[in-house]
Amino acid sequence: MIVEPAPLTEEQRAIVDLDVDARAIVVAGPGTGKTHTLIHRAAALAARGVAPSEILVLSFTNAVVGELRRRLAQVADSDAGFVRPTTLDSHAARIVARDELDPVVLGFDKTVLRATVATESNPDHAGATRYRHVIVDEAQDLVGVRLAFIETLLGATDAGFTVLGDPAQGIYGFSERSTGTPSTGIDILGDDFPDVQRFHLTQDHRSLRPGASPGHGLRPLVLGGTDPDVAHHAVLGRLRDSERLTLSQLATALKRADDATGILCRNNGEVLYLSGLLADAGIAHKVRRAAIDRPTPSWIARLLGDVGSAEISRRQFHRITASASDEWRADSWKALRRLAGNRSGALDMQRLRENLHRINPEETPDAADRVPVISTVHRSKGLEYETTIVLEPHVLDAGQATDEEIRVLYVALTRARVRTLRLKRPEMPGRLVRPAGRWLMVPWRGRGTLRVELCIGDVEPGLDECEPDSARARQDYLRDQVKPGDAVELCLLDDEHVYAIEHRRNRIGVTAAEFRPLASDRPHRITGARVDCLRSAAGDPGRTQNLAIGAGGLWLVPEIVGLGDLQWQECTR
Repeated sequence: MIVEPAPLTEEQRAIVDLDVDARAIVVAGPGTGKTHTLIHRAAALAARGVAPSEILVLSFTNAVVGELRRRLAQVADSDAGFVRPTTLDSHAARIVARDELDPVVLGFDKTVLRATVATESNPDHAGATRYRHVIVDEAQDLVGVRLAFIETLLGATDAGFTVLGDPAQGIYGFSERSTGTPSTGIDILGDDFPDVQRFHLTQDHRSLRPGASPGHGLRPLVLGGTDPDVAHHAVLGRLRDSERLTLSQLATALKRADDATGILCRNNGEVLYLSGLLADAGIAHKVRRAAIDRPTPSWIARLLGDVGSAEISRRQFHRITASASDEWRADSWKALRRLAGNRSGALDMQRLRENLHRINPEETPDAADRVPVISTVHRSKGLEYETTIVLEPHVLDAGQATDEEIRVLYVALTRARVRTLRLKRPEMPGRLVRPAGRWLMVPWRGRGTLRVELCIGDVEPGLDECEPDSARARQDYLRDQVKPGDAVELCLLDDEHVYAIEHRRNRIGVTAAEFRPLASDRPHRITGARVDCLRSAAGDPGRTQNLAIGAGGLWLVPEIVGLGDLQWQECTR
């Protein structure tokens, strides 16, 4: 028997009760219970004897995958908790790994492309034929190589599938067919499989007062057929009807808030600038990472860094993690076994070190602080908050409104369960541009760069210390003194373009060789950066033992984020 935490509506029940081999496309507006339906569809499949390993659930972001896993585990009297949703990119990475290709070397798009080729040429080897049912979430955002991957995956098997999404929330760009008519991923999948059953979810379950929601009634305008300027004016008008906060009022409100509050911005440059202002005001918060940013969890190095044996048994792992919850230990052990298991059932430490970069943080999340979240609207897809605070967008001149801008605003207006507020746009010392994959703040007039985006991956992961005392001291310092949100400063070293990363005047790392804050001149200092997290890195256990940081060949590396302020005066040491 499946115990439902909330009853299913007739619309939802019709989808949940479909046969295992049924193929369905579900168009679900914001807050209409898409995730609730997805969870119960998976539970119903499991109740009919479909093994959890035969149900593939794909979504876009780690945050949504984590939410799906949490809710699947809450379905009573069901094997649904054993279904392991994953991101589309992670699933593609597993496929290419079967051919001993390294997803990190390939990069995300090439990994998805290689997975598509592998699935098309040999569905058996790619694992496509093992699934009896495939569930794809947020299908409207499938474009490019990811759309081709899903088209190939669904076409390579006789399995049933349930594809869910909402064309009105398609904000990752639009594909075009030969007609030239823009289409979202869910529209195109509907064309690819014309015989599928089609369903709609229409009843708003998210907002406590659906009729008063700022997104109420806007869907027909957003779906098209209306002049873009008219639609944009209508959607923007709903945001302007919301209560307005100044930056100082926001700081006061966030002191009492938790992760049920989300602050949404149009792009990551705005996210980082606003994050810096809140950090300067002493407001704890977290920045939602991009889906491609997946730092290896720090607990691996913390727990296993001193393990000098070639293998770790499950009993040893449970002894090492005795203070953790049973659920966390089970998930962590499964994740490590996928990377480093051997026939004896133990963890092969050498394989663990070699494959460490392939672990999915979504499978073994570190405990997260319950603090407000700052995110782009794109990264909030599939999520909801009690309170949503939307940064006021730039005012567009007539003729500049686009379908994407309209849909971004619509998504922002439909994330809140209780209330939507708007944040007065703070005055910036420059304008934000993104010329080559990294946000820059440049002067309103003239040339130059004021600030530069610091990203996951800008820190050199290798060990740059040769003396055991200093290496051990740094690892102890990282372990005991460095926390997410702490301020760091980058100081130029004698080496070309390499910066020391200093935390309270203590060096905790150096920038990677690829880091280039500017194409030409090198600022002596970069301030305004903060610690995003600590992650695990792996290498030669002989070296880590010689450096007195443990025999496990594992160590901690800081990752930094922020909109760094370029300074030209030399660092004082």
